[in-house]
Amino acid sequence: MGMDLIKEMAVSADRSARAPVSAKHLVLALQCGGSDGYSGVTANPALGMAVDRLVRAGGTAILSETPEIYGAEHLLVRRAATREVAEKLVERIRWWEEYTARNDATMDNNPSPGNKAGGLTTILEKSLALLPKAAQPD
Repeated sequence: MGMDLIKEMAVSADRSARAPVSAKHLVLALQCGGSDGYSGVTANPALGMAVDRLVRAGGTAILSETPEIYGAEHLLVRRAATREVAEKLVERIRWWEEYTARNDATMDNNPSPGNKAGGLTTILEKSLALLPKAAQPD
């Protein structure tokens, strides 16, 4: 059944005509692909530059994993477009803290085995390495 749906979508996609559109129609969601000790100096800054170009052209980028910024959220709050955006980010972090507490966990737990194998030792290291993905202030 799934393959039939994919074939049907492919036929429909083949009939579509490409047309130039404004970047305002683009939304890029950035998610962790397995951070390591080099992410903050290689892949994430490269993504950040791409995000800067997209945002300057009118597009939108989203850091998709809110818990991944834990411990470094204050750096994003300072760069928020508006006070309301900053407050929403802080509210979301508080929600995650409450959620993890309700489930007998904490936000500052150890990174995944893959992160550790890549040289990361704490969630804060992972969070700080993630921030270069975000659009930089002008």
